Amino acid sequence: MKKHTAVLLAAVFAAALATEASAQDGSAYDWSGFYVGGNVGYGFADSDWVLVNNASGHSTGDIGKTQTSPEFEGMLGGIQIGRNWQDDKIVYGLEAALTIPDLEGYGTWTNSSGYFRDASSDINWIASLTGRGGMTFDKTLVYGKAGLAFAGVDYTHTGGQPGQVRHFEGSETTLGVIVGAGVEQALTDKWSLKFDYSFTYLGINNTEVSEGGRTAVFNVDQGIHSLAVGVNYRF
Repeated sequence: MKKHTAVLLAAVFAAALATEASAQDGSAYDWSGFYVGGNVGYGFADSDWVLVNNASGHSTGDIGKTQTSPEFEGMLGGIQIGRNWQDDKIVYGLEAALTIPDLEGYGTWTNSSGYFRDASSDINWIASLTGRGGMTFDKTLVYGKAGLAFAGVDYTHTGGQPGQVRHFEGSETTLGVIVGAGVEQALTDKWSLKFDYSFTYLGINNTEVSEGGRTAVFNVDQGIHSLAVGVNYRF
């Protein structure tokens, strides 16, 4: 995970440095105004599952321990809408985005009784509201961003004893934070192309998964890295 993160950050940073080095001074291009656009990219994530309460309600040696840490990766795409303001070479603004990822992680473990268990997280959507700020080099904008993120996640857990396997399910909307950076290049007066890195941290949540009248609770800690290319149309 750390290796992948370093590669993504290095790619964004290198692109920003190369753009700055080749850009001419001046702010002839006007980045202010509203824009809409879309993006596609690639993401990867991990989630640590810690058992808080097992479905039987009995105390076990598994309580409080990390049971599994699924890692998952896949494609993603989305849309964004925003507003920029420009003051000389400084550009700042707000952006709202909706991302639909194809990210599902699966992990397995053996509990203290020797029984096989599994767990999975399926991230269905991510919505974010971020503030952006950066510096323009005529038709090139280098920016950073930070804000709030919401995600809809489905959880499943298979547990029990041989011959009595139970399938637990749950879902929730989680609140998290998002940070990132990117480079945007104006192609025409209206169209621009951007390369964007984001890290979305969904926090640590007590997640319930149930089957019938039985409920197990896991403490789930999740983070998502993504690298995307997008286009914006400026009004």
